[in-house]
Amino acid sequence: MLIDTGASLTVLDLKRYQKIYPENELLPYENSFRGITSHNVKSFVALVDSLMLGTIELKNKRLLLVDLSSINQAYAHYDLERIDGVLGGDLLLSMHANIDYAAGRILLKD
Repeated sequence: MLIDTGASLTVLDLKRYQKIYPENELLPYENSFRGITSHNVKSFVALVDSLMLGTIELKNKRLLLVDLSSINQAYAHYDLERIDGVLGGDLLLSMHANIDYAAGRILLKD
């Protein structure tokens, strides 16, 4: 997961989500969503029963789903690891995130 303090929403990769939860229903995201591109991105919303972030379990979270393949292709070009999603400000705020840039760590509270 990529931590993006400037992203307002938490996003999971649509294809990765569909591999893990093939039976779950996808609902169209009602608002327009723009990622790192200048155009609207096709996006969905899904309810995630359980998501683990380290030792913290998030239950029944509505998350935005977006195809991150173009971002992962760009990352591959620079030999960067593939990402499965972006932890945005909504989740960081709700978990009272404390980012220690000097130590290179993030503390989350459930």
